[in-house]
Amino acid sequence: MLKSLVFVFALPCMLAAITAYAADPAPQAAAAAIHWKYKLSDIVVTTTDVQGKAVNSLNVTVIDYFLGVIAGHADAYPTQFDNDDQRADVTDKLRRLASVLSELDTGDSVDVNILRREAYAYDLAYKLGFAASGPQAMALYQKLIARTPDDPLTNFQYGSFLAANDILRPKSIPYLQKAVDLGEKKANYTLGITFLAMGQDQKGLVCLQQYSSDFPNDQQAKNLIAYVKSGAIKNVPHP
Repeated sequence: MLKSLVFVFALPCMLAAITAYAADPAPQAAAAAIHWKYKLSDIVVTTTDVQGKAVNSLNVTVIDYFLGVIAGHADAYPTQFDNDDQRADVTDKLRRLASVLSELDTGDSVDVNILRREAYAYDLAYKLGFAASGPQAMALYQKLIARTPDDPLTNFQYGSFLAANDILRPKSIPYLQKAVDLGEKKANYTLGITFLAMGQDQKGLVCLQQYSSDFPNDQQAKNLIAYVKSGAIKNVPHP
């Protein structure tokens, strides 16, 4: 579910500072200009039933496309934009998308597929500084975890959201660990970074090594592991 989404592995603030120490020294390329593949109006698909009546339905592929592209900018730390116009464009798309998903939220009976995307949209809004989006994302994730407590992606999403907050970070560990136990192998990276940020370097190293074993082509993970092993991580102040 939501396989097309890009999820945050490196966390903002303190966590991003740690990964920066271990990053490849080569300068990063600027974010490419956005060429939107769809229009927001493509989210709703209108078809005709056998009686000739118009029937509206959601195009989940389009919703996931927008969330994925927006996440490519919002999930980086610092957020990645070429200029103010690009930021304004992404911000506008996210605001309108979150509004559509909120309108589709029918409360306790909301479809879990809508709820998952709504929670993630407000998570991204929180990263982009939308007012009141943090509490909204928290409420939606809590609702989602209550509906799907044993879903690996739900635990990964919620755990990642908690881990990005200095105060809430310790609460993220059970959810990230559960995501790993349920088969979400990518969660080991976020879990490892979280342990490092909390001063539990050995636990963090174990998680990162497992992640690197599962994803051997991720050079950033290898760099970070080498950095932790060197002992230099001790010079990074923990929150």
